[in-house]
Amino acid sequence: MFRKILYPTDFSKDAERGLEYVKKLKEVGAEEVVIMHVIDGESLEAMVTPCIWEGKDVRKCEEKIERKLKKDARKRLDEVKKKMEFSIKIVINIGKTSVEIGKVKVMLKD
Repeated sequence: MFRKILYPTDFSKDAERGLEYVKKLKEVGAEEVVIMHVIDGESLEAMVTPCIWEGKDVRKCEEKIERKLKKDARKRLDEVKKKMEFSIKIVINIGKTSVEIGKVKVMLKD
């Protein structure tokens, strides 16, 4: 039926409930799960605003914030990964959630 499953998560309670359904897909032949988190690009821009006010190098500030957000997301995704009995791929993108999910869906097509 399904060989690859895309599981996008924002780490909410609803996403956690969805994970339970993803786990059950192993019973019907699912082999691989791509766990995905999207860091909202507009939120990232908003986090950089204080750097502008403080006269800091905006690019360096953005890179620092981006590294921290990715590190935090990776840690949380690794925790999700531990709950799965599949081949797992982790994807962390920055941008508009619907666009980034669409990109990964296209990439996963066989």
